[in-house]
Amino acid sequence: MSDIQLANINEYTELYLLLEQKLQSLNEEQLTWKSALNQWSIAEVLGHLVDATVVHYFRVRKVLAEPLLEIWPLYAQDEWVARSKVNAIPAKESLELFRSAAHYNGLFYKGLTDEDWSLSALNYKGERVTVHKLFENFITHTHIHLRQIDRIIGTLAAKA
Repeated sequence: MSDIQLANINEYTELYLLLEQKLQSLNEEQLTWKSALNQWSIAEVLGHLVDATVVHYFRVRKVLAEPLLEIWPLYAQDEWVARSKVNAIPAKESLELFRSAAHYNGLFYKGLTDEDWSLSALNYKGERVTVHKLFENFITHTHIHLRQIDRIIGTLAAKA
């Protein structure tokens, strides 16, 4: 495994710490606050990241087990969040699930060979995507939602 891959895996497993730092000073009311009915709360963003982790877990393993797969499932993220009723679940529980999944997947990723990282499948757009690209996309996706959490925290601070 290259130093770059190891650094990326460490970044992946440490995403939990970034989330934890952002959430540590917030109470449940702040975590479940929504600026509008059609906007996510911080708890809902966190619930979405847990859902995304599950989908990511499935997609990567599907590509590894069934190379040349022609399509994989999409999911309606807004409906998943709404139906999950994440605001009723303590955010610390969602955060712990995210942490556990990141740790487990980090161990899994450390065992992949160069060949494993290069296996690919076609996404819903018909583009060939490697395991490595799925991995990078998940990290990018999580950072997008970390910025979303920052914006919500900023809005909360401005209204206080």
